[in-house]
Amino acid sequence: MSMLRQIAIVSLLNFRNLRQRLWQSLVIVAGMTCVIGVLLSMLSMTEGLHQAYLNSGDRATPSWFRGARYGKSTVPSHATRRAS
Repeated sequence: MSMLRQIAIVSLLNFRNLRQRLWQSLVIVAGMTCVIGVLLSMLSMTEGLHQAYLNSGDRATPSWFRGARYGKSTVPSHATRRAS
């Protein structure tokens, strides 16, 4: 018996029994859909936050200094001096 014929017979038997396993199949499909949706939403949220971080602030300002409010920083002044 050829391999293609075996594949066809096994596939045919599985498709014939699909009506008996309808709810189990739907639960699996729905579960996989939910998992894929959560993973895609997490990926898009991560990418959006990454782009927001990259596009925020001035490139000349160090990232740890961007969080200063009203010119008051918790970083000591000697640590913010730039080398000439």
